[in-house]
Amino acid sequence: MKSVGSAPSAASPNAQGPAPNRGFSLERRKHATLIFGLTLLALCGCLSWRQPTPDKLDPPAQFPSWKWFFYPHEINPENRPPKQKRPLRAVAVVPGSGGQSAFAVGDHGTVLETTDAGENWKLRLLSVDASFSDVSFTDSKNGLIVGSDNSSTGIVLLTTDGGAHWIEHRIGSSRKIDSVAAANGQTAWAISQYGNLLYTTNGGGTWNSMPIGMLISRASDASNERLTRTSFVDTQTGWAVTNLGTILFTLDAGANWRRQKDAAWWIGRPVDTPTSSNPSKNASAGARLAYPVGEMDPKTRAANFALLDVIGGNNLVAWAFGANGIILSTTDGGTHWTPQARPTNETLLRASFADLHTGWAVGNRGAILHTIDGGAHWTLQATANQTLNGVAAANPQAAWVVGPYTIRYTSDGGAHWAPQEYAG
Repeated sequence: MKSVGSAPSAASPNAQGPAPNRGFSLERRKHATLIFGLTLLALCGCLSWRQPTPDKLDPPAQFPSWKWFFYPHEINPENRPPKQKRPLRAVAVVPGSGGQSAFAVGDHGTVLETTDAGENWKLRLLSVDASFSDVSFTDSKNGLIVGSDNSSTGIVLLTTDGGAHWIEHRIGSSRKIDSVAAANGQTAWAISQYGNLLYTTNGGGTWNSMPIGMLISRASDASNERLTRTSFVDTQTGWAVTNLGTILFTLDAGANWRRQKDAAWWIGRPVDTPTSSNPSKNASAGARLAYPVGEMDPKTRAANFALLDVIGGNNLVAWAFGANGIILSTTDGGTHWTPQARPTNETLLRASFADLHTGWAVGNRGAILHTIDGGAHWTLQATANQTLNGVAAANPQAAWVVGPYTIRYTSDGGAHWAPQEYAG
């Protein structure tokens, strides 16, 4: 009889238990996931920290471009604040380039170059911590840039290969260089912050002081009058001007200078600020000057008669520019200087001529003046709120002007001035 519910027989010795766990345990999986997540978080944080700032004119990055991974995701890039540009102080055309090449310089070591008439301005990355105030090229190879570092040490950069490479020279302490005028690749003159005249005859490698101070000042003005600008038409012939309206001339490379004109030429013309040196002769602002200029205090002379730029066309023709729209010209080597009709009272800071007939002058409030007859007539082409610091004429139709944060260009004689973008 078959029994029901009997106990099972003993397990076979060949029976197999549960399969061993050959992968990660649950705890190990948790730890690996945590480590992977922290690593990914750290990597993303690092990438976010190092994300560059996109340029204002760049379109939004599109997936799957590399910019999409490295740049911030933007919904409205058109509202992005504009990138702060570096202030510009001067511009110069490279001769022999057909008006295509130019250099612009400014603060924070800014050196910009164009080789396509300004369609593209490239920032030259030079290892010089300085602010540059002027630039000059005498031919397609030789150029000079001047300025100073944070300690007011004068700095000169020179190139002999059209700007491909620049060599740095330091002039000395307390010699911040404001302007430079080169006659050729070897000979140049520079004016320091305090009006000292320096010169070089080896392309800018070494600079020497030129004793000119006693020539520009009467004893009472010695501590107030200083050189502001110089211009040489060759290695021997040049002019210099001062902040008190004096014009100097040399025929021997600056070894000897003679005074051609001082602010006395302004007698009988409007004066914006009366003198304070002699109260009995004070008149209301805007009165006409009817007393010797020498009796005016230097501050008033500087405000009314300062000459800030001089341009030599040849050994006979030159122009001087300055406060209150002053424009003077000579056609006889400086024997006579004649005031020219001025369409503005804004102070004129810089000028540039393409030839003996066509030139531009720029200054405060964005004033741009233009002449096509050697200065017999000047027309006001443009004004703006921003001061223009420099101008460079490439030819009678093309020129650049620069201001603290702008470059503008004309290719039609100044009928239109178009802004040009630059990096920096």
